Amino acid sequence: MVIVLAVGYWVYRAELVGGAPGGMSTIVDQADLAGVKSDLISIGGMERLYLASHDSYATLDQLQQEGSIGFRSRHGYNFSVDVDGAQHFKVVAAPANASKAGWPVLSIDETMQIAQP
Repeated sequence: MVIVLAVGYWVYRAELVGGAPGGMSTIVDQADLAGVKSDLISIGGMERLYLASHDSYATLDQLQQEGSIGFRSRHGYNFSVDVDGAQHFKVVAAPANASKAGWPVLSIDETMQIAQP
């Protein structure tokens, strides 16, 4: 019985905790990464709405002033927005501190595709 429990624990640990992608070491880290991806999609949607009403994409400051977004950092990531008028936007989510150096940098642009540059 003890051997079966030990094997079960080893498999659980290897699959859910130790095998996390991109330097993510816990289930909480993986949940944070999913939250960052969700935030990127939300910000991309806000950019599209802003474009429809202002004929240009918005900076992060402009989105905050409009009340569309209330954060610059979340889930251990800092967010930044690069805008080229009505032509292009790119939202980048980068790890907030050096202890998260193995975490991926993610981005989204007007194509609404999340990428890892």
